[in-house]
Amino acid sequence: MAYGFKTGGPVIRKVSECGICHKVKPRSEFYQVRGRISCGNCKDCEQKRRRSQPGYHLKMAYFRHDWWLRKNYGITLEDYFVLLKKQKGKCAICGTKKKTRGRRWHDVDHDHKKMKVRGILCASCNHGIGALKDSIKLLKKAIAYLEAHL
Repeated sequence: MAYGFKTGGPVIRKVSECGICHKVKPRSEFYQVRGRISCGNCKDCEQKRRRSQPGYHLKMAYFRHDWWLRKNYGITLEDYFVLLKKQKGKCAICGTKKKTRGRRWHDVDHDHKKMKVRGILCASCNHGIGALKDSIKLLKKAIAYLEAHL
């Protein structure tokens, strides 16, 4: 970042040069994160570069999910797949292989107090356990209720 002689503060350039096509373009033509250009390539060249790499979007989806699993549950994507393989690719409760429409991953079930991963569940079972606050007492009451009203 350059500094202005008269003001002493940073000078924000309104244009930048692309690292691929070497054209000077306005900053709006570059991807930005927190006001800074995230990579040295303009949007057009960066999109062409990404499209030319086979499997780029799938690789990035795996990368993002691995980061999310590490951040939230302390497990890697590899650990996730090991758990899923132990469960034969099915929900640990209902046994379905089907994921919720529009979702790529099953949910990671964990103990909210101990932050320990218990298994992989479908979204419906995970929401059900969450709605019952992970309480065996509430779950037994729910079972009794259903038995009484069937």
